[in-house]
Amino acid sequence: MKDDKSSECFSEWANSISSNALMIWKEAQAQLRQIHSDVWNGVRFFLTINAIILASFFSVLKDYLSTPSIWSTFMVFTLLIIGVLVTIAARQILLKHRKSYLEMLIRKTLIEEDIGFGRMIIFSTHLRFPWFIDDENELNFIRRDPKEWIRKQTREKSTVTSRLFIVYEVLMFFYGILLLLQLINLIER
Repeated sequence: MKDDKSSECFSEWANSISSNALMIWKEAQAQLRQIHSDVWNGVRFFLTINAIILASFFSVLKDYLSTPSIWSTFMVFTLLIIGVLVTIAARQILLKHRKSYLEMLIRKTLIEEDIGFGRMIIFSTHLRFPWFIDDENELNFIRRDPKEWIRKQTREKSTVTSRLFIVYEVLMFFYGILLLLQLINLIER
C-alpha cells in the first residue's frame, strides 16, 4: 500500500515538471558528463606526452653522460623545456576544465533544486543524479556568492582534481630540478 502511495506521489510530481525545465536539466547533465570526460581525456593525453618526454630525456641523457656533445646537450635542454611547457599547459587546461565543471555543477544542482529532485524521495533515496551538491549550507553559499564558491572548490583537498594538480606541480618541480642540474653540469664543463 505504501508503494502505491509513493508511486502516485512520484507520478504527480513527474507530471508537474515542465518539459522545457526537463530539457534544460538534461542538457546540464549532458554538459557535466562531457566536461568530466574532457578532464580525464586531457589527463591521459598530457600524462602520456610527459611519459614520452621523460623517456626521451633519459634516453638522450644516457648518451649525453657517456659522450657529451653539443647535439646531446641541446636535446637534453630542449626536452626539459618542452616538458615544463607541456606540463604548464596541462595544468592550465585542468584549471579551466575544473572551473567549467564547477560552474555547470552549480547550474545543474540549482535546476534540480528548482524542479524538486532533492525533495522527491523514493525508497529512502532522493532523485538527484550523480554530481550534485547535497549540503544546504553549501547551497546557500552558492546562492550568495557562486564565484567565491568556485574559487574555494577549485583546489578542494578532498577531490581527485586536487591530486592531479599536485601531479602536474611535482612534474614541473622535477623538470625544474633536472634543468638546474643540467645547467650546473654545463657550467662545470
